[in-house]
Amino acid sequence: MGQIKLIHTSDWHLGKRLYRKEREPEHELFLKWLEEQLLSEKADVLLLAGDVFDSPTPPHNSLKLYYDFLKRVSDIGVHAVIISGNHDSQGLINAPQSLLKDKNITLCSRISFPLENNIVKLDIKGEQVWIKCMPYFRNYELIKLAQELELFCDDIPREEVFKSTLEKFFSFWPEGKPAAKILLSHHVFGNYNATGSEHFIGLTGIESIPLDMLKNRVDYAALGHIHQFQSLCEQRNVVYTGSPIQMRFSESKNKFINKIVFDTRTGDMHTDKTQIPIFRELIQIKTDSSSYIEKIRNRLESFDGELSPFVEVQMDMLEAKTGMVDVIKDLCEAQGASLLSFIPNIQATNYEQEQSIDIAKLDILQLFKLFYEEKFPEQGQLPPYLETHFKTLLEEASNEDS
Repeated sequence: MGQIKLIHTSDWHLGKRLYRKEREPEHELFLKWLEEQLLSEKADVLLLAGDVFDSPTPPHNSLKLYYDFLKRVSDIGVHAVIISGNHDSQGLINAPQSLLKDKNITLCSRISFPLENNIVKLDIKGEQVWIKCMPYFRNYELIKLAQELELFCDDIPREEVFKSTLEKFFSFWPEGKPAAKILLSHHVFGNYNATGSEHFIGLTGIESIPLDMLKNRVDYAALGHIHQFQSLCEQRNVVYTGSPIQMRFSESKNKFINKIVFDTRTGDMHTDKTQIPIFRELIQIKTDSSSYIEKIRNRLESFDGELSPFVEVQMDMLEAKTGMVDVIKDLCEAQGASLLSFIPNIQATNYEQEQSIDIAKLDILQLFKLFYEEKFPEQGQLPPYLETHFKTLLEEASNEDS
C-alpha cells in the first residue's frame, strides 16, 4: 500500500537521421538518463506510447540500443508497457513478446478482439493497475474491430461506425476496482498542437478522437504521436509527452517526460513534468547577406548540450552567390558546430510574391490538386473520379502492414 509511480515517454524514433546525420549519440544519452530517472524515482512502471523506431526497418544498432535498454529496465524491476506507433512495424514490435513476457515487459502492436485483450493488468505492491492499450491503428483495423463488435453496417455512414466503435472501445472495462485505469495510445486526440515533424493521414473521417470519449473512463491518458509536450485538459491527465530530442530545426529544444504518482490510500493522482537534458541542440539561424557573419558568430558563442550542435542557416539574399555554403560551413565549424542545412531565400519580385504558395500548409490531396492544375491547365480542376482514385491509393498505402 502507498504510492504507485509511473513514467510516461513516447516518440523515441530510434534510427532517426537528420540530413544523413545519425541521432544515435543523443538517443544513447537519453536512454541512459531515463534509466537513471527510473532508478532515482523508484518507478514501478514505464509507459512508452509508440514510435519506438523511426522506420519499420530500423538499423541493427538501433535495435541493439532498444533491447539493451529493455534488459536494464527488467533488471531493475520496472514493468514496461510498450505500444507501436505509425512509424513502427507491428510485427517487429510484437516479435519478442514470448521472450519478454517473463521480464515484466508487455508489448502491444495492434488493437484486437475481444476488447479485454487490449488491457494489461499489472500487480503493483498488492494493487491492480489496468492499462488499456491502443496502438496506432490503420483504417482496415478499425473496420475489422467494428465487424467483431457487430457495429459495422453498409447503410450507416463510415464515420458514424468508427465513432461508435471507438466509443465502445473506450467505455469497456472488466469488472473490478483497480487503483488506476490508464489509457496508452498513439493517436491524435482533442485540439492538439502539431510541430510539423509528425506524419498523419486521416482517412476515417475523424480528424482527432474527441476527449469526451475519455471523460470519467480513465485516470490518466498517456499519449504519443505529437512531438511537443502538452496537456489536453485542465485536470492534466490527458498528456502528450512529445519526443525526447528535437526532430527538426523548427522544434523547441525543451523536451520532457511525465511522472505520475497514484496515492492508493487517498485515490489522488499527482503529475510532474520533468525536463530532459539537451544532449545536442539543433540551432536555426535566420539572417541576411549583409549581417550573416556577425549573427552566426553571436548565436554560436554558447549552446546547450554536451554534443556539438547541428545548424541550419536561412539567409535572405538579393542574388545567388557561389561558394556561400563553404563560407557558412567554415563559420560554423570555427564555433564548434556543424552546418547541416543552408537555405538561401532569393528575394522575389512583387509578381512572384503574389504567386507564391506555402506548401507546408497544404495536405497531400491539396498538393495533388495543385499538381494536376499545373500539369494540365487546359483541363481545369481535378476531375471527381481521379480524386476518388487518389483517395483510394492513399487509403491502400495507409493500410499496408509495415
